[in-house]
Amino acid sequence: MKVAAYYSNRDVQVKEMPIPEIGVNEFLLETRASGICGSDTMKGHREEKIEALRKQGKFWTPGHEISGIVVEVGENVFGRFGYSKGKRVFVTHHVNCGNCRPCRKGNPTQCREFKDINNFVPGGMAEYVKVGGRSVETGVIRLNDEMSYDQASFIEPLGTVVEMLKAKKQAYSKDDTVLVLGSGIVGILQIQYARARGVEKIFATDISEFRLKKARELGADYAFHADEYSPEKLRELNQGRLADWVIDCVGSDSVAEQAFKSFEPGGKIIGFAIPQKNSNPNIDRYKYCRDGYLYWPTYGASPEACQEAYELIRDGKINVNAMITHNLPLEDIAEGFRLASEGKECLKVIINPHMKKAA
Repeated sequence: MKVAAYYSNRDVQVKEMPIPEIGVNEFLLETRASGICGSDTMKGHREEKIEALRKQGKFWTPGHEISGIVVEVGENVFGRFGYSKGKRVFVTHHVNCGNCRPCRKGNPTQCREFKDINNFVPGGMAEYVKVGGRSVETGVIRLNDEMSYDQASFIEPLGTVVEMLKAKKQAYSKDDTVLVLGSGIVGILQIQYARARGVEKIFATDISEFRLKKARELGADYAFHADEYSPEKLRELNQGRLADWVIDCVGSDSVAEQAFKSFEPGGKIIGFAIPQKNSNPNIDRYKYCRDGYLYWPTYGASPEACQEAYELIRDGKINVNAMITHNLPLEDIAEGFRLASEGKECLKVIINPHMKKAA
């Protein structure tokens, strides 16, 4: 089968490897859609892992936002869960154990097993993926007939947006003001999710006019170019108030600093994007010590969050079709990573491993 071999955003190759053999507790997925995640393109995020694999003559196959068709089923999988050949499914790559202290306290994405174990072999940017471990038990969602594979590939990224509130048992209120810093894929999913939950005032920023236009189309009341945004401008447009929720979907030090200047006393600041290593934003905590703010980073999507994300897409409350800018065959994955990493007139790139390359 064909698989992607990632070495850097400018060096993504297509290689051949045997189709994985499954055990009695596993199943084989024919991958129909695999989204390129922003974390896949982050310089420095996986450099050590990729270099270690390179020294062993191996490579990393990215891809965790996947959907497809079950084509082979282990004996125990069929007996316990009823999965059978031909079923259309979404599957998530990491699942919590359900038994450890974080799981018992309602923090599934802080489970060590959730963080450390990837249940996909080799990865979603491949024609076939072997699925095992707890992903077989609680990480599979059967798709209804109306949902496309491309739509289903958004379940995991939207699930991370759902998890952001679910993990801290928080909820939006109708009269909240939400500020989304960064209008890439997750930023626009944040905008749509806030709107779906009834928020009436949503502001967004970005450096790309293309993405700002998408942000406005998909729910932002105001979308500023990042160079033109200021807390003062937010106050002007928001009846003298700053934001109740500030969601950092960029991860840079400068945006983190901006987030802390943009919240109302008692507000919430969420570090949604993965920051670069050794990040050190200049934030004077003394200045805000009496403002009663909550700050938390967020990571991953529990099976429960993925289920809620599936229902939001299924019920038409989140428009993921409007976010897809490119569908590419696996043979064009190098072009896909170029597009996704440059982020110009591009939002979501989906790799369709069984799509035929254009002549």
